[in-house]
Amino acid sequence: MIVIAEFGKKGLPPNFWSNNFPDHRYRRLLPREVAVVSKHPIHESETIHHSDRGLYHRLTLSIVEQDVALMVCDLPSRPYHQRSESIRRVSEMAALMKDQPALIVGDMNTPVDSVHFNELRHSYRNAFAVGGQGYHATWPMPLPLIAIDHLWVSRHIDVVACRIKWTVSSDHRPIVADLIISDFDHQSAK
Repeated sequence: MIVIAEFGKKGLPPNFWSNNFPDHRYRRLLPREVAVVSKHPIHESETIHHSDRGLYHRLTLSIVEQDVALMVCDLPSRPYHQRSESIRRVSEMAALMKDQPALIVGDMNTPVDSVHFNELRHSYRNAFAVGGQGYHATWPMPLPLIAIDHLWVSRHIDVVACRIKWTVSSDHRPIVADLIISDFDHQSAK
């Protein structure tokens, strides 16, 4: 699965997704131009917009006949914006998904080690903290200083590896993770 934020600013060609990701499903999430591309079916989607507190998308994917919850977040980037309320909302929505395989991804515009994520840490693990190696900072390119882009996983997901890649196509470094999603019968899906 691929989650891409702010892709619409450069005006992609009409068939970009189908040409570059054949046999994948694609869901465009508005209003902030977020895309989810997946080999697996995306069968539910809900967008929750909280004025100045951020934008949250909840989706359900079927991976090897098992539902996996995905929450994509895009929190405000204004420097003087108090993010505690936005992150509290992320934690509240994440708590509703904690008893199933779930992923929380996005540009939180807040460092991953912030105390505001303490509530989220009760039920979720940061993928880079579990399986990452190397330099974790994701923003701003070309000389990133802080890790504001996140991937959190529920206890039903094992992190095999997590890498922060380099790119010239964005002002954020992308997160790439290898995950194993365990079902309730103790079988696994990659």
